[in-house]
Amino acid sequence: MTKELVKENVTRHDSSCENSLPPVELTFVRGRVEVGGNSHEGRALTSGCNTRELVNNRNPLQIGRGRSEEFPLLLERARERVGFNHSGTSQSLINVKHLFAYSPIGLFASKRSAFTLAEVLVTLAVIGIVAVMTIPNLVQNYQSKSWDTASKVFDRKLTEALKVMNVQGTLAGYTRTEDFVNELSKHLKITKTCTNSNLTACFSNTVMWGKDNEEIDISKLKTAKDFGQEENSKNWGANTNIVGFQLANGVTGLMAYNTKCTQDEYSNQITGGDCLAVLYDVQGYAKPNTAGKDLRNTNIVALGSKKACDVEFDNHCWTISGTYTPMSFSECTGNTGSVNSTTAAGDAAKALGIKQCYYDNDYWAGAVKACGGTTKMPTPDQLAKLATQIYGQEIGAKEDKSGLTIKDQTLFDALHAKSPTATSSSFYVWSSEESDSYSAYGRLFGDTCSNYNDGNRYYGSTILAVCLGD
Repeated sequence: MTKELVKENVTRHDSSCENSLPPVELTFVRGRVEVGGNSHEGRALTSGCNTRELVNNRNPLQIGRGRSEEFPLLLERARERVGFNHSGTSQSLINVKHLFAYSPIGLFASKRSAFTLAEVLVTLAVIGIVAVMTIPNLVQNYQSKSWDTASKVFDRKLTEALKVMNVQGTLAGYTRTEDFVNELSKHLKITKTCTNSNLTACFSNTVMWGKDNEEIDISKLKTAKDFGQEENSKNWGANTNIVGFQLANGVTGLMAYNTKCTQDEYSNQITGGDCLAVLYDVQGYAKPNTAGKDLRNTNIVALGSKKACDVEFDNHCWTISGTYTPMSFSECTGNTGSVNSTTAAGDAAKALGIKQCYYDNDYWAGAVKACGGTTKMPTPDQLAKLATQIYGQEIGAKEDKSGLTIKDQTLFDALHAKSPTATSSSFYVWSSEESDSYSAYGRLFGDTCSNYNDGNRYYGSTILAVCLGD
């Protein structure tokens, strides 16, 4: 920044005059000289013996920008802070006393603010640091939301196709995955299928799986057992082949059919969630091909020898399902007993930990079956621990709490993304505890609250089934 010169007393001597002239006041200010309080702009100052003539001279005196050739000696001596000679009609000497310090361009530059190069560089550096800190998080959040949205779209389209097949009576009864996929392709836009001897023609060669993100060779997967489904177990039938597929929207996947799949043409509650084990990638061959990111699954217990986890919490591998099939009254009772409010569960249901049967489709019992029993579902205490982790505040097993703020957004989103009501700001999770034949306990997780309450077993289609592994 330049410094403005202030008024100085100047004594002028002229050899052509008998006596020295009285002091004349010059003011150097903003590229202009004022003599005796009068502004002079336009031509060089000439000497003369008449002080009044000098002081009252209204002719322009130019010492402004770019015209220094008219007063070189004046400038030179001013910079040296000594007296200087100025050529005119006669030799003159002006003594400048106590001239203020100046910048190199102080006499002629206008008094305007400007940023220095250092200030500009510091500002750019700060902007760069902020960008480095924030842009990766913004990109990651955008990608996560994009993957979640694509996953919901796939789940919705698959469920709609399975519901149509149920109504048409073409959902159950297959012994091979290949035959089921051929029928499914009439209701879902499947553009390509691959046998288990050439799965990588439809899917990525490798994927990252498990809590340690270990690499899995897809070519080694062959049957439902490689999805962790044990042959002729409680929830799975024959060890069917895995079939690869590609959809018109770019989603790629692997699928195995469950020969224990059930259907009921007269029920609109059948979603086909127990009919398939599916591994799919919402962005096809594009990376990262990583579980929990672009790689999602339904009913995958393990991949090869690696278990699938939607959430790692409380020393358990938690898998989450929002598309399980409700248990019918006849299945719960074992086709015995009359419909009433206290009908006891049959042997098969009792083996899963179910005590009473609801008189219609039972979503809590369906969640129990999907998990393999009440011992594989979270207790109210475990759900309270989950809430404590999400909100960062201690929450009791049967405690309701409001005015909360989500602290662990990643954990909240992992559960929320699987909820059938993911468009809402909250979701509900079944617990392992049964209240009566009409309801079972669970916990609500919202953006500002978490409540312990019982959910209706019939209207529980929007409640998540969370299963605990080892």
